[in-house]
Amino acid sequence: MAVNLAKDGFDLIVHDLRREPVEELIAIGARAANSPREVAAASEVIEVAVVDDAQVEAVVMGEDGIIAARSQAA
Repeated sequence: MAVNLAKDGFDLIVHDLRREPVEELIAIGARAANSPREVAAASEVIEVAVVDDAQVEAVVMGEDGIIAARSQAA
């Protein structure tokens, strides 16, 4: 999904625990973030793709998660 968005010219900010997918997306126009918090701070819409509940919890509610960025902005 992210590849298609980047190829279609959307302003895409990405984060992944693995560097390889991020590098692939940077090569086609995306920008890299260092954490989910950084993605959230710079985004209006956030897409989360993870494999299990623990990862959802970390990405959304973790110390460097999406909610942390939104709480800081308020």
